[in-house]
Amino acid sequence: MALACVDLARLVDPARVLLGPAVSGRLELLRALAPLTVAGSTYDGDRFLHAILAREQVASTAIGGSVAVPHARVAPLDSCRLSLAVLPEGLSWDAPDGQPVRLVAMLAVREQDHSEHLRVLATLATRLRDPVRLSAVLSASDAIGVLEGLAR
Repeated sequence: MALACVDLARLVDPARVLLGPAVSGRLELLRALAPLTVAGSTYDGDRFLHAILAREQVASTAIGGSVAVPHARVAPLDSCRLSLAVLPEGLSWDAPDGQPVRLVAMLAVREQDHSEHLRVLATLATRLRDPVRLSAVLSASDAIGVLEGLAR
């Protein structure tokens, strides 16, 4: 049974998109994205960072094709949230294809929303494996362009 696609636009707004952040590595990027992902919610950014780092210890969240999707289910959280970082130079991320990661989609999901968690991950994987869509996201000049590329 296929999972229904999720409207990613409802999960992310332009304020949660970083274009070319000045970071030196994966940990620094995760530290920048974690509080941004849960900003405006009741969940603490440091607690979310710890959940993300614990998930990264289990296995790399790089999915290949220059994409990583660090994610964690946490409680209490008011709603599913997504943030994005576009990295023109790429970062080493233990990707299965050995390629540097150029797009990071960080996902925070409510602990009880197991099916939504899977649907969002499946939607992201499907959309970001499309080379035309990924190219549009990576070449966007602003946050709105990133979101439009993702929605194509």
